[in-house]
Amino acid sequence: MSRPARGVYRWRHMAPFWHQLAVLLRSGLALHQAIPLAGSGSAPAVARWSQSLGQDCGEGLSLEEALRRHQTPTWAAALIAAGEHCGRLAETCDHLATLYHDLLINRRQLINRLLYPLLVLHAALVLPAVPMVVLENRLWPMALGPLILWAGVAILVATWRLIVHRWAAGLVLLPPLSLVGRPYISGRICRVLAIAAEAGMLHDRALSLAASACGNRIITAKLENAAQAMTGGHQPSITTALGQITIIDDSSLALINSGEQAGALPDALRRAANLEEEQLRQRISWAIRIIAALVMTAALIVALIQVVSFWLDHIAQIEALL
Repeated sequence: MSRPARGVYRWRHMAPFWHQLAVLLRSGLALHQAIPLAGSGSAPAVARWSQSLGQDCGEGLSLEEALRRHQTPTWAAALIAAGEHCGRLAETCDHLATLYHDLLINRRQLINRLLYPLLVLHAALVLPAVPMVVLENRLWPMALGPLILWAGVAILVATWRLIVHRWAAGLVLLPPLSLVGRPYISGRICRVLAIAAEAGMLHDRALSLAASACGNRIITAKLENAAQAMTGGHQPSITTALGQITIIDDSSLALINSGEQAGALPDALRRAANLEEEQLRQRISWAIRIIAALVMTAALIVALIQVVSFWLDHIAQIEALL
């Protein structure tokens, strides 16, 4: 198993790579030829990675096997596996590109919305120290506040990454993170099931593919149990199986049930996936706005406290002179 170069799986590299691969596959190009071409216009590390990936596929490996060999994120490799098993690889590559693109946009929106309030907070911590710099020629008071601020931001980011790495599977299922985590997972499940249903795959096999693609080990275990129960004849329908997992929204579940009863399950699953993904976009947008508003409020409160304390100190000095 080869380890990819640092930075290969960054979102800004993956989104255009999977989109280009989808376009090349639709043009009729062979997989082992399309992969190096898809990565040729990207960063050198991605170009080398795509060359190696194409070589593995040329030697007889499936794209899923090649991706796992190169330590691609498990959920991405599982989505590709679903596309390969169902004969819809180009469509799955397009969907993967959309997922990476959405992640990239959400991160940029969060940074853009948080940058201004953080700069306001930075200024609020700097300005009260200006008199000390001018009158007493001491620079450290001006640097102390911003240093504490940005060190706190760095610690929060590092702590968040540690928490996500170790306990994300359970945290995203608990409020308030579940407001974003549930549609994120549900969208992946419904998308894989839709691809599998359109290809006529058996429901138990489709659930197994969805289990590996959902990206959450707790839901993965539940889906695998549901797949085993369906194989043994203990689950009468895919709607019942999904209902027992308690991750998919009731409206989406009702849509899937109607489609299953009417014999239009693939279309119902596709509509449910679109519904969950749209819900995810809306909730992320609102979450970013709320976080930015909270940070801005904190910045204004700190600025107000600094201004009031500054003037109170000067008023006290004036009264002492009088």
